[in-house]
Amino acid sequence: MRVEYEVEDHVAVITLNHGKLNTITPSMHRQMYDIIVEFMADPDVHCGILRGAGERAFSAGDDLKVEMRELSPPSAQ
Repeated sequence: MRVEYEVEDHVAVITLNHGKLNTITPSMHRQMYDIIVEFMADPDVHCGILRGAGERAFSAGDDLKVEMRELSPPSAQ
């Protein structure tokens, strides 16, 4: 998993963990979407922190080495 999600003492921590620059792949976009849905639905979580692993960068953005297809959230049912 390249996006980590932990909750402790009512605080959620979402960590991007992908290489030196924490570039974001399409699968990480999907992981982050699922994590945010879980985060928003949890009444015991009071706040969230989004961070990048390592010391070099929070995130350089999308990974340009990976083909990006249109990403959209799943249809509401």
